[in-house]
Amino acid sequence: NKNHLKYSIWKYLDIFMFLSIVILFICYFCALFLGHIGLFCDISDLGINMPERVLFRFNLAIMGSLLILISFPIHDIIFLHLNKYKKKTLCNIARNSQIISGIGIILVGACNPEESLIFHLLSAIGAFGGSFITQFIYNILLYYEHKKIVYKIRCIITSIFFICFILFI
Repeated sequence: NKNHLKYSIWKYLDIFMFLSIVILFICYFCALFLGHIGLFCDISDLGINMPERVLFRFNLAIMGSLLILISFPIHDIIFLHLNKYKKKTLCNIARNSQIISGIGIILVGACNPEESLIFHLLSAIGAFGGSFITQFIYNILLYYEHKKIVYKIRCIITSIFFICFILFI
């Protein structure tokens, strides 16, 4: 029975994303309880003071690394599914943008805005910009592969992400 050898990479990705959100909430409540932040804060404020800074940096390092690692199978699955040579360049751009996004996330956690605002902002632009480019390209490539409603939902999510990116800049 070969079923015991199969696993769902998407299930593990979902688990890690959920754990990441839980860790961010732990960082937030710790910082709030210790008086390091107000009720509403920038997410980067969680990486400034001890002890929440350690957990925040660890969390972003894991999430950025996961984003980098998952970029390769996502690229391969989409490329093989489309099976069109013309789309290879777009697939490669999307994968590379996702890698840049992952590196940006790691660097955002590694350097808080008080240590170097310019480096922190450049890293955040790489993280947001890389993710936006990746989502935009994959939306284009998967247009004919899904039902129209799924495509519309993906476009709405990408649009919201783009608006957040513009507001950040």
